Amino acid sequence: MPNDLTRTTRARNADREATCAVLDSAFADGQLTATEHDELTELAAMAATLGDLEDLTSDLQTEASLPVLRKEPSLDTRLIALAIIALSLVSAIGFGIKYVASDVTIFSSPEPQLHTVDGLGAMFRAIETEYGSGLVDEMTIYPTYARVTRADPAAQRKSLDSYYRGDLEDTTSGGSREPGVTQIDVTQLDPRIVIALLDGAGTTTSVQNPTTRYVSVGSTETVPTIEIHVGNDLDESGYLTAGLDGEIMSIYPFTP
Repeated sequence: MPNDLTRTTRARNADREATCAVLDSAFADGQLTATEHDELTELAAMAATLGDLEDLTSDLQTEASLPVLRKEPSLDTRLIALAIIALSLVSAIGFGIKYVASDVTIFSSPEPQLHTVDGLGAMFRAIETEYGSGLVDEMTIYPTYARVTRADPAAQRKSLDSYYRGDLEDTTSGGSREPGVTQIDVTQLDPRIVIALLDGAGTTTSVQNPTTRYVSVGSTETVPTIEIHVGNDLDESGYLTAGLDGEIMSIYPFTP
């Protein structure tokens, strides 16, 4: 692992998955309650930087190998970090997302159903209409909202993050952007393929009766991919990787 990583270094999907694995282990051995595990896992999936991920596991006992970050002045208290991250999400998403640190949900419009063919297709069309093209760097798609990361049209070395809840809203700076990022054209994505992978993911990954599911669209070593992550209330989780044509490339099943 490079030793020049800092808290502001952009997180990869692999970094988010490694953090989720640590959280799963911490829940299994009693360090986290079910509620804490759910909240932290959701934050890990949406984390933008390695610093965000570090804050989520800083007080846990773990033997896992996570990135070693160059020390910088920072707040190391996980509860403070959770509050900062959660508040920034609320600000970014507006009134359209459940505030993960409470049980209060306020919506300004009906929630889109993004884990359906119609809901997914509507989002892809909205991206093309809003930005003039369907090119994105990556997307994380939850049942009722999605995070979209794309290149800043004014500066290709910077990225922009937006959230979709029926409309694209609150575009903010996503930080620096690696050169040569393989972009995905969502107009070339078939919603039927994504939903078919999603619907079959529980069986494919040996996770019975999934209660949490999300889709990650990005690229692995310049190859555009669709990742489907599933989990259930028994702390079973797994994921699969497929090409944009729906052909499964790899499976990481739950193993008892």
